[in-house]
Amino acid sequence: MATEAPVLSGLPVLGSMFDLRNDSLGTFLRARREHGDVVRITAGPPGARAEVYAVFSAEGAQQVLAGESANFRKDNAFYQEVRESFGNGLLTSQDEDYLRQRRLVQPLFTKRRVDGYADAIAAEVTTLLAEWEASGATTVDVLHESTRLALRAVARILFGTDVDSAVEVVERCFPGVGSYVLSRGYAPVRIPRDWPTPGNRRAAALHRALYEECDRIIAERKAAGRAEEDGDDLLSLLVRAESAEDGAFDATELREQVLVFLLAGHETTATSLGFALHLLARHPEAQRRAHEEVDRVLGDRAPGAADLDRLPYVTRVLKEAMR
Repeated sequence: MATEAPVLSGLPVLGSMFDLRNDSLGTFLRARREHGDVVRITAGPPGARAEVYAVFSAEGAQQVLAGESANFRKDNAFYQEVRESFGNGLLTSQDEDYLRQRRLVQPLFTKRRVDGYADAIAAEVTTLLAEWEASGATTVDVLHESTRLALRAVARILFGTDVDSAVEVVERCFPGVGSYVLSRGYAPVRIPRDWPTPGNRRAAALHRALYEECDRIIAERKAAGRAEEDGDDLLSLLVRAESAEDGAFDATELREQVLVFLLAGHETTATSLGFALHLLARHPEAQRRAHEEVDRVLGDRAPGAADLDRLPYVTRVLKEAMR
């Protein structure tokens, strides 16, 4: 027997519209605390109301994202806003577009190649730790530093050596674009993006900077002929990706894939890492055990992909943090 999901309390007419726009995380935490694993959240007046179903349980996430994913679509206002800002890449595409992109991209992520990215990530971690030590600071903003680390690691995997310029543009533009997407996604009425309002003009300038940086790197990579050689960075592999059935990515599609990898690849990782460090700080015994395992397995050397199976306690810590 079907059961209607409970509705989070909000304003009489506008529901939780302002709560979602001003503090979306706090709103979702309140929804779970008050109502459990599945909660309906309304935003906006009748006739222009958005409805969000928040699923909090591990079983529900498995059902939505994997077991019954074909029954859930990306047709809502939030995905449309992400799509208009970052393109129709793997994160936002669906149906045949998604299947074609996945067929082209999936062969690039072999175990050998993914393991090879561990060295790039370890190098960025080593650089960050050296910066902390040199600064002499006794405290750091964990989320900010995790975001910077994840962004540099993803950019290095994507672009190889073309990192600094891309990181500067992404750090400058992504927060503003993200706020713009969130604001429009929760708005009951969305004015056209090409209307010359101050918010639209600021967002358009940020979009242009992102697109131009991606297009520049892609064009330089192609002009230098690196895509036809042995470049092992992800962009070179995306440029070379081709099949008789699906063709190849054109310039716009390449930019959209790059933007989606930058967005989805660094924010999720940074949030997970930042929360894991937060939890370790609150549980000194777990932190001590993690330190002991790392010291025992690695000593003073940097980790590699082969070390992952030798760090079971650290793996459990990360999985528990994400849970």
